[in-house]
Amino acid sequence: MHTGRPGKSIVLAIIIISLLLLIVFAISSYYSSQHMLEVMQFSCPLGAHVITVYDLIPLVATVGLLIGAGIYYLMAERVEVKEMYMKQNTDLLLRFLGDDERKVVSRLLESGGTIPQVEITRIAGLSKVKAHRIVKRLAGRGIVRVERHAKANVVTLAKEVMEGLA
Repeated sequence: MHTGRPGKSIVLAIIIISLLLLIVFAISSYYSSQHMLEVMQFSCPLGAHVITVYDLIPLVATVGLLIGAGIYYLMAERVEVKEMYMKQNTDLLLRFLGDDERKVVSRLLESGGTIPQVEITRIAGLSKVKAHRIVKRLAGRGIVRVERHAKANVVTLAKEVMEGLA
C-alpha cells in the first residue's frame, strides 16, 4: 500500500499533456495570426489582430483538463479510503463467520453472487435443513438477501459484501 496521494502520476501526466497541447495550440495560433497579419497589411492599414473563438479553444481545453485533473486528484483519495474501509470490514466479517457460513459465502462468490438455495444444499456437509438455517442466519445479519422466484428461493450476496470482496 502506498502512502502518497492516489493518482499522483495520472494527474501529473494529464497536466503535462495539457501543457503540451497548450504550447502546440499557442504556436499554431501564433503562426496563424502572423499569416493573417500579412494578409491584413495589404487590406487594412492598422493590421490589428482580432482574437477569435478559435484562438480561445486551446485555452478552454487546457483549463478543462487541469480542472478535471484536480478534481480527480482530490476525489481519488476519498474513493481509495472508502474501498480500503470496505475491504477491512468485509475481512472482519468473514472472520466472524463459521466454517459452514464461509463455505456458503465462498460458493456465492464463485457463482458471481447469486445462486438458487437448492445449490447450497449441494455443498459438502450441508443438509437442506442446515443450509436453510445458515442462509437464514446470513440474511439476518445482512450478508445475503433471499428472494422468492416461482417455487424456489434465490440467495444473493449483499451488494456491500460483494464490492468489498471483489
